[in-house]
Amino acid sequence: MAGPPTGKICFNREYLKNDIKSVEKFIDTFHRCDELNAQNIYLQILLGVEKAVINGNLRDLKSLNFYIDFICSVKPQTTLLLYYTDIQNPFLKSNVVILTCKHNHEKILKYLFSEECNLLINLSIKVNKNPLHPGDEDDECHNAYYYAIRSNNCELLETLIYKWPEDYFKKNEHQVDELLSRTYKELKLKNINLSYEIQFCVETILINLRFYSEITQTKYPVIPKVINERIELMIESVNSLRIIYVDVDEDDQFLLITKFIAKNLFILKRQLKCTYSKLPWEEIEFCLIAFISSRMYYHEFNLICNSVLNKVKILSYLEKFCCCLKEEMNNIRHLEPKKLSALPRIKKTQIVDDIIKNTPLFEELYLDFYIIRDMYSLGKIKNCVDLLIPVDCATEEGRLVIMRTVQIIGEHLKNTLESPKLSDNTCELILIHLPKNTRQLISGLRNSISHSHSFTKRQELKEKADTEFYANIRNDIKKISVVVMEIMFKNMIEVIKMLLRKLINCSTIYDLRNVLNPLKCIKSEKNMLSDMLQNNSEIMIDEVQQLENLIEKLSNTVFEKTPYEEYLIAEMKNIISYEKSKLKDNKSDYVMGFIFFKAVLRQIKLFKIDENYLRGIKFRAQKTMEYLTSNIENKSLKTIAELVTELQSNIVSRTDIDTIYEMYQLTHEIIVLVEFEIGNVRWLSELRNKLDNHELIKADKDLTLEHKQSILKDIQIPDLKTVLCSLRNILQKNKLGVCLKDDFLSYKNNKNLQLIIEMLVLDVMCILSDSNNYLADNFLFLDNECPLLIGKNLRNHLAHENMLFNVLQFDSSLAIIINALKIISEDVIGFRKPNDKLLRDDPLNLKARHEQELLILNIQTNMFNAIANGDIDKFKLYIKKGADVKARSFNLRTALHFAAEGGNLNIVKFLLKENLSINDKDIDGQSPLHIASAFGQENVVRFFIKELRANVVGDNLNVTPLHLAAKNGHENIIRILLKHKSSIERDLLGCHALFYAVVHNQIAAVHLFLDRRNVDMSVVSGGLTSLHAAAEKGCLEIVNLLFKKGANVNVKSDQQATALHLASLNGHVDVVKALIMIGAEINVHSHDGGTPLHNAVENGHEKIVEILLEHGAKINVVYDNNLAPINFAAEYGYFGIIKTLIKFKANINNSTKSGETPLLMAAK
Repeated sequence: MAGPPTGKICFNREYLKNDIKSVEKFIDTFHRCDELNAQNIYLQILLGVEKAVINGNLRDLKSLNFYIDFICSVKPQTTLLLYYTDIQNPFLKSNVVILTCKHNHEKILKYLFSEECNLLINLSIKVNKNPLHPGDEDDECHNAYYYAIRSNNCELLETLIYKWPEDYFKKNEHQVDELLSRTYKELKLKNINLSYEIQFCVETILINLRFYSEITQTKYPVIPKVINERIELMIESVNSLRIIYVDVDEDDQFLLITKFIAKNLFILKRQLKCTYSKLPWEEIEFCLIAFISSRMYYHEFNLICNSVLNKVKILSYLEKFCCCLKEEMNNIRHLEPKKLSALPRIKKTQIVDDIIKNTPLFEELYLDFYIIRDMYSLGKIKNCVDLLIPVDCATEEGRLVIMRTVQIIGEHLKNTLESPKLSDNTCELILIHLPKNTRQLISGLRNSISHSHSFTKRQELKEKADTEFYANIRNDIKKISVVVMEIMFKNMIEVIKMLLRKLINCSTIYDLRNVLNPLKCIKSEKNMLSDMLQNNSEIMIDEVQQLENLIEKLSNTVFEKTPYEEYLIAEMKNIISYEKSKLKDNKSDYVMGFIFFKAVLRQIKLFKIDENYLRGIKFRAQKTMEYLTSNIENKSLKTIAELVTELQSNIVSRTDIDTIYEMYQLTHEIIVLVEFEIGNVRWLSELRNKLDNHELIKADKDLTLEHKQSILKDIQIPDLKTVLCSLRNILQKNKLGVCLKDDFLSYKNNKNLQLIIEMLVLDVMCILSDSNNYLADNFLFLDNECPLLIGKNLRNHLAHENMLFNVLQFDSSLAIIINALKIISEDVIGFRKPNDKLLRDDPLNLKARHEQELLILNIQTNMFNAIANGDIDKFKLYIKKGADVKARSFNLRTALHFAAEGGNLNIVKFLLKENLSINDKDIDGQSPLHIASAFGQENVVRFFIKELRANVVGDNLNVTPLHLAAKNGHENIIRILLKHKSSIERDLLGCHALFYAVVHNQIAAVHLFLDRRNVDMSVVSGGLTSLHAAAEKGCLEIVNLLFKKGANVNVKSDQQATALHLASLNGHVDVVKALIMIGAEINVHSHDGGTPLHNAVENGHEKIVEILLEHGAKINVVYDNNLAPINFAAEYGYFGIIKTLIKFKANINNSTKSGETPLLMAAK
């Protein structure tokens, strides 16, 4: 027999063959080892297990499992524990399941869970540790669920959940729900890129777990003390925002806190319905959600939202709301719970008036709400109508799309206390453009007094209607699209005016930044403004033409007119004729207005904010306002409204009933059009009341409570089996089954299919909801770690749309299809349990979870900051605390973006080993190469370009890394990028990188570019050249350089402005002198007739006025509205300039088109 081995013994690779010879050799060697060598072999085997798992080497893992099993069979537990707790053990702070999921090896996991593998027992119970648990975490604070979901591997996650030993899933469904929800929430919180397939998988598991609640009671009691705790929690959150974000831009933490406030608003409004008469619940919630959405996503809606709301305003609304809510809770503290949730029986108009009277700040909130809400709902309606146009009315699918569209339109035409959508006037403006039958259909569905009533009405139509009927509805609804576009364009003009007024009123750089920062995220203004320019003239003609047509119809309706009635109609026609005569001028004015507005947006994108910038943008905003005038004067509209109401009153007493109704309809349409143009002012409301209070009209519009109750009694609950059959057929026809995760992208992109499934699921939920209260109220579902749409909350979302889900990062279309599949696979007819699990109202627990969420985000943010600072030690520290290298910030920047900013190549290379891509783009479409170029990290740029062959492409605005390097004056990076130039040379505004260098006064960069290109070709959108930009910014050295390189000093922009116009406008004396010296024309006119002298006078630049006059500027030249330089000087009170102008023989009696002389203008 051989003696004990001497020296250190290692685990030989040949043992992995696992044949009889190698096994016998291992056993013999191990038996002869001393304890130190035995431990060393044990640890080497564990390291081998780690390597096999990381590499997905199942063959080696099986062999190593045998040897671990052998050691555990021959060594006592105390010895094994000693071996296991050695610091070299790779599983000391983790476990083999976590490691397997981290490295995404499904086959390894299945083996670990199989009966032939004992690793899980041998590395837990056999070493005196607790059995492995799904919630166990590794040294980076992540569990196996976390890695499985992050890996985007559905099979891996399903194996992990359903195959966990000891049938853990079935025995611990509640714990699985909690752990999976918490883990999924953390991944969502970190904005890690999860595939649609894995989201479908996770949410399917969660919905299946919750679909039938085990809780027998229908709801927990509402306790005022608990409600107060939730209110205090919300107040704390609002206060924290006001303290932290006074001068700090919004970030991930800001968005998390605002979402938390929004969720609590939703819950509290349901618990405290009695306070709807005192507080604008729906309005504050919608505005907050719209604000959050504008910070999370880039879409056209952002221009509207960001022009109306800003951080300061939304926080002031929230602060005042919380103050009023706290005060109101003191007033209702003795109310019994049942009365707390009772909606007040008061007209909404009266409630709004009372709220505004008690809290004047809320008047502005209501105004903001209806501006944003109207545009949002109009956009929803338009999108639905666009989907409706190509459908086949002969098919069941086509008809379902039509009915879903009608249902959505009807919903958005609501303006109730609990569901305020379109403003009354916008709603009526849409309805008056529909034929009577379709108008009644949509109004009927809108006014349905229960969801079953709505469903019954649709079922009746389905049974009685033929293809022609549906085709007629589709054709009628198509007309809405045109009207909606007109309203949206007109509203957009008002929003633009609002934005321009804000810009004009800015007096400091700080004010300007508050207005401009939210607008920098707008990326689609080019297409939006192009649409406006294309459709604007037709819209202007349309509103005048509509009034003319209605007045003509009204005239034809009245027979045997009295002289007074003839007079009233003639007066209306005269007003219309006068307004039509102005249309030609208005068209060109609007075109110019939009050109100026595009210049404003361009300036926002390109220029650095400074005093020069403030002056220039205010000037352009003022010019834009001058062109965007109202199409029809308010005075004319008021007169028409008064005349038509007077005509109605005069005729109604001597006309038959049919004519009265026809006249009422026409008069009503005229009033609606007038109201839309000028707003719901008091005198117009009085006219409307006068019109509506006629006995016959009033009687026709009333529907008594008794009648409504009788309708409810007559409603027959439709057959659920029929609807379920239709839903099943649709899903099968479109191959949507339990394996939907393979086809989800096709479903996701098929909007019509989504409408069909939404309609059928809504029908199912409506039937269940109204049959013996099958679905339970569960408004606390938002307190869940992962709030998903199930049961009554799904029904409510499909019927009314819960906008909160747009910002919670849970795709509602995903929940809808999962519910649809669950519904057809379950006996929903036979079950009588409330859907979704009910939660206890526990604000203290909610607060603890919210603080944990903030901590997770704080750690993640700190990791990003460490990377951006190039601090590798702190970077590693925060990884150990739970930060994830695959996380993204709210603007979609990855860790690699931050590393590109920090310039630490070691961190960059580490992240690339973690499979981060240099092609990942942030919300602006910028790659890490963009960021490295912007921050001047030459080593990173060189590495990306030369080592990784990075693509040099443009972002969402076609801005390339070269543009950003030029903007920031990074010369070496410019040289590198010029050698590897992109096929893209200009951004979407037409700017070459040279233009960026000029605008930001980067002289060295300008030199680099001018050595390579023709300077006059650098023309941007609007016809501006680099010389224009240099003159506007006051860059004298660049002006001289451009001229030496051959720039044309008198080249004109699209507005016919020269470099001298811009230098004079902005007060750059040295640049003005230089331009004149090199041949600039002094008396050149811009598109509106303005000269450099006009620009200098208008902005009070006295020295430039003197220079221009000394070089021959025409002193009495006039432009728009016959304004001469002296008129401007008098209007703005520039006394020194007036003296200079008079000295040079200015005409002090020059009068404008409206007859105003300098003296009269000065007197104002």
